[in-house]
Amino acid sequence: MATLFVDKVDPQSGTSLEIGSSGDTITIPSGATITNNGTQTGFGGTNTPYFYVYLNSAQTVSDNTSTKIAFDTEVYDTGNDFDLTNDYFVVPEDGTYFFIGGVGFYDSGANNAINGCSSTIQLGSTVIAQRENNFYSNAKPSFFSSELSVIRECSANDQITLYGRCDSTASNPRIGGGSSQHTFLGGYKIIT
Repeated sequence: MATLFVDKVDPQSGTSLEIGSSGDTITIPSGATITNNGTQTGFGGTNTPYFYVYLNSAQTVSDNTSTKIAFDTEVYDTGNDFDLTNDYFVVPEDGTYFFIGGVGFYDSGANNAINGCSSTIQLGSTVIAQRENNFYSNAKPSFFSSELSVIRECSANDQITLYGRCDSTASNPRIGGGSSQHTFLGGYKIIT
């Protein structure tokens, strides 16, 4: 194998330079550094698909009952994979995904009424992440936000949903909505 010593390689004509041919392997040896001061295309990756939805209008729920969040506002959905009609993200392709969700709880009938609450992220009917909060003391909150996240291997067409449950002394629980985005669900495919 011959070694070519040069400081710069330019194309003979035009502005495109090709290294190697189809089927060749280009090796960067251990200890070498590649510095990119330009634009890269065709390698690396992006965290797509990704999505983020939230609840803009408050949702009435039954006391101490796990309820699917009825999202009404979509901020990002790069692959048009979130179904706002059925309130779930449809995984478009196999891979490892990161999901994050949050549910804001309050009671419309009384202050300091929340006994406990939970939020769950489900893959189909299987709970893949859960957060439980209990306030069975005299210091019950008027509002509480329960957040959680999970990394999960998913298959194409899996459905990801967010559920919330609130146990209230006044029995008028609500899932909080509004531009403050206390109730949300988002996620993206991890580059592997």
